[in-house]
Amino acid sequence: MKKNLLVFGFFFFLIFPAGFSHNLSLHAPIPGVQVQTEPTKKEKIEGTKPNLTPSHPENQIRVITIDNYWKLWVFDPALLMLSLWTFLYWNYLRKQGQKRRKYPTEKDLFQTDWVASFCFFSSLVVIALALCSPIAFLSDINFSSHMIEHSLLMLVAAPLFVAGKAFPFLLQGTPRIFLPWVVWLGKSKILHKIFSFLTFPVVSLGLYLLNLALWHIPFFYNLTLTNQLIHYLEHILMFIFGVLFWWNIFSPYKNLKGLQFIPYLFVPLVFDNAFSGIITFANSDIYAYPPTISLGLNTFEHQRLGGALMFMFGSTINMTVMAVLFLKEFQKQNPAKDFLQIASENPKLENS
Repeated sequence: MKKNLLVFGFFFFLIFPAGFSHNLSLHAPIPGVQVQTEPTKKEKIEGTKPNLTPSHPENQIRVITIDNYWKLWVFDPALLMLSLWTFLYWNYLRKQGQKRRKYPTEKDLFQTDWVASFCFFSSLVVIALALCSPIAFLSDINFSSHMIEHSLLMLVAAPLFVAGKAFPFLLQGTPRIFLPWVVWLGKSKILHKIFSFLTFPVVSLGLYLLNLALWHIPFFYNLTLTNQLIHYLEHILMFIFGVLFWWNIFSPYKNLKGLQFIPYLFVPLVFDNAFSGIITFANSDIYAYPPTISLGLNTFEHQRLGGALMFMFGSTINMTVMAVLFLKEFQKQNPAKDFLQIASENPKLENS
């Protein structure tokens, strides 16, 4: 029963609106942003002024100066779902408090997991930063900001969301009037089978890597720069497949046992590093950003910086999680000893 409700929670609470495109217009004024157009080499030689007609976008080299970053915060429909999640979680905390007051002798059964609560609300903050802060605005101007946005969704918000035990808490916070529908849908065998399939380690890992590869293919990546619906879909898939991937690391119902997490985390680490290497050391622009100079860097320099950030985010987070889980697994198998004690008792390790 409890697991059935958990399955329903995944499908109900994870389909959230996210990611309108915030493309910078050449002609529409934007508070706090100044756009200047530099002449091309041909125009400099001929002594003519820059061509500002929309029919010649290739001639426009935009120098973007941002006077006030606070004015670049944007409204994203994801805020609506974040507000719903916040309400449901608050309702869950309220119910827990009522139960502790109603059953004072059994209040230990209704204690709030404050660590999980911190992780959950941290994930909401990270999602808001990725989709509503100046990072979201700048992601349509330069590649490096786009990579920060993706990394926040897949590598920070998604694992925090899973570690925050979001699904059971959100379900417990569902208003009483909707509970019969939640229970009825939670008993669906079809949803249970789909969820079991999606969280199987090989499948969740494969979907995570496939999604990562898909959105870094120039054709699909360039679509997100010009099509709002595609950009919308990209953010949804980034977060959903991120949650599915980290489910087998942080969820109490994970399918990995023992040291199986090592290859599970190492494979995407290699995959991510390969992509970041291709992007960082490319000899020309891979993606169809208009020629701009923003934050003091041109489009090609932002591409190289974005590849480096992609490497740093993926390597740091995956390696840190791998190290922490390894130490925890080591302590489980050797509860009375620490790593240094065992190393000192092993002659081969001591003489090496």
